[in-house]
Amino acid sequence: MFRLLLVLCGMMGVSSSLAKSLSLPYWTRSPGFYADNRQVKKSHPGTLTFKKLKTLRFKDPHEEKVFSFKGFDLASALLQADKGSPVDTALLHFKNGMAIPVPLNQMKPLSLVLAVAVKRSSGWQSHFPDVTKNNPLLRDPRPLVFQGHKLLAHEKLASGISDSEFNPFLYADHLIGIEFVHDRAYLAQFPAKGHSEGLFVFANRCRYCHGIRQVGADYGWDVVKPLPIYKKRDAQSLLYHVKYEKNRALEQGLMMPPQANMTMEQAKALWGFFKEAATKKPLPYRP
Repeated sequence: MFRLLLVLCGMMGVSSSLAKSLSLPYWTRSPGFYADNRQVKKSHPGTLTFKKLKTLRFKDPHEEKVFSFKGFDLASALLQADKGSPVDTALLHFKNGMAIPVPLNQMKPLSLVLAVAVKRSSGWQSHFPDVTKNNPLLRDPRPLVFQGHKLLAHEKLASGISDSEFNPFLYADHLIGIEFVHDRAYLAQFPAKGHSEGLFVFANRCRYCHGIRQVGADYGWDVVKPLPIYKKRDAQSLLYHVKYEKNRALEQGLMMPPQANMTMEQAKALWGFFKEAATKKPLPYRP
């Protein structure tokens, strides 16, 4: 059973002024063509306002310790929101450019929680340290910095590809908005004729950080613009790039999480899909 816990922690002095409410914008993606930085049309825009605090115990995966948190039930709010046209996925947008899809049919109350306080030995606090790649001799040029919020995932996002080493929520900072989409139609914006396996790999390994023609996440490189990835890397190079961390990843600010179970077959399929997406016109979103 899919279980996911989002914890969003505010940078306020919660010991004396614990947040009594929290608001987040949401909208539904309207049909249209959005590639090459065309603005997404939003239908049924609204605001999720949370007022009923809950207390829960949860393990912070960055600190690998269990803490008590105070927070709001995001999952119930998403399920009750006015979504309009047929949708099946909440696309969670983060300030650093990540975009993480969560299937609505796998949500249950308290499976997504927005927290505003964490209890430590000295009491309720809201300060969370930056998350950096480990190297005591070098400063990480791209740490995860939590400016007002921190995201914690109770379990990794359910995926068609099992990979115990990869959890996209470990690379997200704070949530800034929720976009409702029909996921099959969303992925159909990317040309994949004859490359369905490559699209599957992209959807389950890459889409959280990478977009195509400025559609989707922009935490990592766009795989088409300005330089098509298929021209920069062949399938073998692509495999090594995903499977192993670079020696100079820290100096170069690379955040690519090594995915040890990436296979050569998947790399070839992904490379073919990247070429198709770069050489064919993108398609409109049609839920």
